[in-house]
Amino acid sequence: EWYKNRLNNQKTSLIFDNYRSEVFNVTGGIDQGCPLSLLGFIFYNSDVLGIANPHPRKGELSLGF
Repeated sequence: EWYKNRLNNQKTSLIFDNYRSEVFNVTGGIDQGCPLSLLGFIFYNSDVLGIANPHPRKGELSLGF
């Protein structure tokens, strides 16, 4: 629940040169450099390991990064 809340109600603005935009809602993603991005990547891509090795043998371990 905490992770889900972390992704909601995000706002930002764009700043470059002498321009600053109005604040607007961010509809997807997490903050740049957020340490949670690794955790999100692992959960999002966890099924890829099952596709790559659908029938692991006993004692076999699949790792992905």
